[in-house]
Amino acid sequence: MRGHTGDDLTALSEEVSDRRERSPRAPTMPNLRVKGPRAPCAVDGAEVGVTLHTLWSRRCQGPARARPQKCPGAPCVPLLRRPGDHRATEALGIPHLHPGRHQFAHSAPRAKIGLHHLIDDGPESVGRRRCVAHVPILGPPPSSFGAPTRSQEAPQLGRSVKILVYGAVHQQPNIGVSALAAGAEAVLSRAFPDADIRFRSTGPLGDGPMNLSHTAPLLKEMVVNRRGLRGWTRSFDLLCDIRGGDSFTDIYTSKMFFKLSAFPLYAQALRVPVVMLPQTIGPFENRASRILAKRFMRGCRLVMARDPRSSDFAAELGRPVDLTATDVVFAIERPEPSLKHRDVVLNTSGLLWHAGNRHVDSDAYRAGIRGVIDILLAEGRQITLLAHVVGRTDTGADNDRVALAALREDYGDRLEYVVPSGLDEVRSLMASANVVVGARMHACLNALSIGVPAVPMAYSRKFAPLLDQLGWHHTVDLNASGEQIATAVLEEIHAVEGEDLTPVLRTARARIDAAVEALRQLSD
Repeated sequence: MRGHTGDDLTALSEEVSDRRERSPRAPTMPNLRVKGPRAPCAVDGAEVGVTLHTLWSRRCQGPARARPQKCPGAPCVPLLRRPGDHRATEALGIPHLHPGRHQFAHSAPRAKIGLHHLIDDGPESVGRRRCVAHVPILGPPPSSFGAPTRSQEAPQLGRSVKILVYGAVHQQPNIGVSALAAGAEAVLSRAFPDADIRFRSTGPLGDGPMNLSHTAPLLKEMVVNRRGLRGWTRSFDLLCDIRGGDSFTDIYTSKMFFKLSAFPLYAQALRVPVVMLPQTIGPFENRASRILAKRFMRGCRLVMARDPRSSDFAAELGRPVDLTATDVVFAIERPEPSLKHRDVVLNTSGLLWHAGNRHVDSDAYRAGIRGVIDILLAEGRQITLLAHVVGRTDTGADNDRVALAALREDYGDRLEYVVPSGLDEVRSLMASANVVVGARMHACLNALSIGVPAVPMAYSRKFAPLLDQLGWHHTVDLNASGEQIATAVLEEIHAVEGEDLTPVLRTARARIDAAVEALRQLSD
């Protein structure tokens, strides 16, 4: 919570501490108790009456009890901040009786106040013994309750802001997520040149006091705040949610969607402005997932999709996007090509190679990959197998090294095998290739963004809509037999070689410029 910094509040807080240390019989500072026939709703503008009480020490008079007491000598605070606000609420002088942890304030006994609901205990806690989970804020006159006030307006962002990118980090086993981090940084740096940009993955990597992927500890910390998650979250002026580019959906299970949504929803509850950077939205197979997605999107300051199908899906949910952009990988600068020239770079997906995957028939995918390799070798082509999701070992269900290890046993030294160390190596290698073929979408997007033709092997709907809007119509559907996959891939390889990508890049950059401008408007 953003606290007061005035000298009068600091002095009062020190005085209260000294009194408590000197005399155990001294009463605590006055507290607030909600009075009324029923518990009020814990929302902005709720009209409630409060009575000033003093809670006397249990040691002095047995069980703790509240006694009415006036406090005419309370200090007066002219302006009062609300949690998450970047500017103070305009109000009359407010006697501030507890400048410590809970930041209670009131104007007089039986005053009309607006109640802001924090995350701690929920609305029902308003009607309990003491109002310890809420921050009473002076509201407008009773006749105008419910009308917008300056304190309820969205805070404006300056160019010098602190930003958290959620769902992407630079050094990540999934090179596609690293590309999202680099692209997001490029876009945000253009929109906010002096911004302090931090990164947090949906797992254990990145900035922050704890792992955000473990749901139970995360939910517990949201309540008890022992590790400082609340203060860390409130330290950001803007949270940019990108979730790996394709995780705003329940196709990877509803459990995963709920887990990834917990922290951004927490940020919204703390009134940190949230933006959805360009990403795939949907589909949702579960009704609860749709409800949660709709709730989250309505709380966002800005929602951007990266393809028209996602925009249509967002409209179906009831929260149309503000902009249909494209993938942020097109904002990354073009690298220097590798000194070694490559002919065909083939990215094989460990996710689809795994027999238990939910997306395609793994047997058909393996047969299709082997069919492509066999025919290209027969044509005298040179093939480089490239891992784009790099695990620590040659094991795991979503690790491209597994597929490379299996193909090495079949083809030996007839192929080149590359396990990259990071994004820069991948982009440099692709810049030296004639054509890239890949089942990892960002393997193909990395290639297209640097002007190298690519043949995407699509296992979900996230591929075609994004690429079609850029004018690149060479996507191969993997929901087919192995022979059909091999034939289609080879036809597209021959079709795209030598094709001019200038119109594609021009369209992509125009959409990136539009995304930058939309973000800039947040600070105007």
